[in-house]
Amino acid sequence: MELPPEAVADLLAHDATEVRPATRLAVGVAQNEATATATWRGSAEPVALPGSGPLTLTTTGDVPSVAGQGDGDLTFTAGALSLDLALGAADPAATAPASLAVDCVLAEDAPGQGLLATVPVGTTTPGRAPRRPRPCPG
Repeated sequence: MELPPEAVADLLAHDATEVRPATRLAVGVAQNEATATATWRGSAEPVALPGSGPLTLTTTGDVPSVAGQGDGDLTFTAGALSLDLALGAADPAATAPASLAVDCVLAEDAPGQGLLATVPVGTTTPGRAPRRPRPCPG
């Protein structure tokens, strides 16, 4: 994600020299009529603030596993994103507040309405009939 120059200027006004981002992305998971929400958490090492201009932040992390309940496409859709910034300064006592939180929502005109991925689940292949389990010799 990219923080605009105005946001970077605000961080510099707090005497911050670096930020450590942490993110939480709400992800809608759906298959047929079943739905759930998963939280994908990310973190990163501290990033130095530029003297001016925008700042690109990248976080990484593990995501929870998901299992389908049967045949049918499993879809993953981005929802609300929360960004926590821990501020660092040459003089730690100079940074106030020590952290900031930003909540983001998906734009109404977001491509694919936030669709991240569609995973086909099941035993059928397009153009083929479903496979039947073979009996075990007994």
